[in-house]
Amino acid sequence: MKISENKLVILQYKLSVKTEKGELELMEETTPEQPLQYFHGMGMMLPKFEENLEGLGEGDKFEFMIPVVDAYGERKKGSITGSV
Repeated sequence: MKISENKLVILQYKLSVKTEKGELELMEETTPEQPLQYFHGMGMMLPKFEENLEGLGEGDKFEFMIPVVDAYGERKKGSITGSV
């Protein structure tokens, strides 16, 4: 079955970001025990993320980059970071 609108998608991924030095830094990674699950086309994920997965099928490998402008935007100076 191919990924399309209103389908439940279950996948594993590694998310890396490019540092100011241009190096890739691993930010998060799913596991077989805790994969990402979402309903495709319902606005749960970034539009460019879903666009890159559209039409893929079970077992397909993928690799893509999402430019900052199509993700969450540039980090602003003085922004608050932390954890709960």
